[in-house]
Amino acid sequence: MVEVSEAVLFVLSATILAALLVSIASILVMRSAIRDAKEIAISAKLEMENIKAREVPQETEERQPPPPPQPTPQPTVEPPRPLHPHPVYTTLEEMSKGYELTSVMLFDSVGLPIDHVNVVSPERGAALLAELASAAAIDGDHSFVTVGNGYFEIVAKVERIGDRVIYIYAKTNVEPNRSRVVEIVKSAREVLGNVLSRRLER
Repeated sequence: MVEVSEAVLFVLSATILAALLVSIASILVMRSAIRDAKEIAISAKLEMENIKAREVPQETEERQPPPPPQPTPQPTVEPPRPLHPHPVYTTLEEMSKGYELTSVMLFDSVGLPIDHVNVVSPERGAALLAELASAAAIDGDHSFVTVGNGYFEIVAKVERIGDRVIYIYAKTNVEPNRSRVVEIVKSAREVLGNVLSRRLER
């Protein structure tokens, strides 16, 4: 009976030992398989990274850089036109031809004519125009323009000399604008200077 029990124990022990060996072998095989799987996964990851690294330059080569921004064309600025396209005249005769004036006269605020061209009655005209200039308060940049039947009359301040103000009267068939009046006044100052210089030389 004892011998049978020892035999059974031996068989059981051998079976358990065999089972343990099989389990250990299985564990070793599984660990090896896991290690191999990890190595395969790492290798696959590295391969994918290498593929991506090789593809990135190709993409960057295929993508063309955007063209540089073109400079905005600057609008061409025309030089300012001269305010006085006509030359500055020094006599009333030159002014009458250059500005197409049918009559022109310099007179003062007292009503005395200083110089004139094509004026029928300069003394009477200067007196009437002096009253008009005073009533219209023509001073500084102000001027007076009347419109007749196909003609225009201009009265503008030229200069102040002491207590007197010098004016210019001009009659023209051409409608005057502000720049033309400024031109006429500028030339009238030159004419006035010449007239006064001649009078001082006498």
